[in-house]
Amino acid sequence: MQDNIYAVPESNLDTTDDLPVSREFYVVSKLKFFILFYSTLGLYGFYWNYKNWKQYKVANNESLWPVPRAIFSIFFTHSLYGIIDMRVAEKDSSYKWSSNLWATLVVISLIADNVAGRADGDGLLSNLFIFANLIARGFCVFQAQKAINLACGDVTGQSNCRFTALNFLWIFIIPLLFVIVFVTALITAVANN
Repeated sequence: MQDNIYAVPESNLDTTDDLPVSREFYVVSKLKFFILFYSTLGLYGFYWNYKNWKQYKVANNESLWPVPRAIFSIFFTHSLYGIIDMRVAEKDSSYKWSSNLWATLVVISLIADNVAGRADGDGLLSNLFIFANLIARGFCVFQAQKAINLACGDVTGQSNCRFTALNFLWIFIIPLLFVIVFVTALITAVANN
């Protein structure tokens, strides 16, 4: 405390306290990414797109809507991957990845899912294709995640490697719903024979 009551108050201008680091994109570790992506049967991809667009919007003071860009990600995948590619080039020009190729593969995967889901024919083959396609899409999206982690200075995603209670909720609810639908379909098939 100061003795002079008319003196200007002294302030601590040190801003290096443990404040959360604001990043331009959504950083996540490899293990957490794959567990969330596959346990939610790819629904995590919508959240992943939303978080990346939301953080990009905040970091760059952009006027864009993250929710529609996540829902209609098929139309915005190339632009997101292109922005990520620019940031990676600024951070580490030696890192090479083909953002356009990976974005195209993700878009093709999303279209193929829609086509396979509407295809008439053997349900088992369609479901096997959709499952294999999901695995491939997770790998393709993770290529962008690796680039994001590099661009944000957290190559391993250590800053977002822990699972939250909400993460665990999604990890168990989606597979449980899948099992319920599968068992219901099996019971229905048996009852119709």
